[in-house]
Amino acid sequence: MFFVYDITDSLFQFFQRGGDVLYLIFILGLVITFLMFEKIWYLRYEHQSVIDTIIVDWKKRKDKNSFNSLAIREMMISNAAFKINKNVDLMKVCVMVAPLFGLFGTITGMIEVFYLLAV
Repeated sequence: MFFVYDITDSLFQFFQRGGDVLYLIFILGLVITFLMFEKIWYLRYEHQSVIDTIIVDWKKRKDKNSFNSLAIREMMISNAAFKINKNVDLMKVCVMVAPLFGLFGTITGMIEVFYLLAV
């Protein structure tokens, strides 16, 4: 039981020493993790039903070779692709911003150290 208290105490000290930017990096990591699990959930459990619905709707159509039918088919496929790519851009932005937060934390830490040395 005391092992849990030691872990939480050491994590709390780590965040205190890391400064405010470490909290931002931690929150950003949680957002990325949430988006990743949301994408895995969608691909594993929901995407197949979307594909099945598209296939059933396409098989119900009588005319499959006209220009309008092919345009409708392309629209169905693009809607499925849109659902797959939902939140991918947000995930890319979070991944690109994370190293910048790390650099920002390094710079603020160096400023604090130089301020303490100057005094």
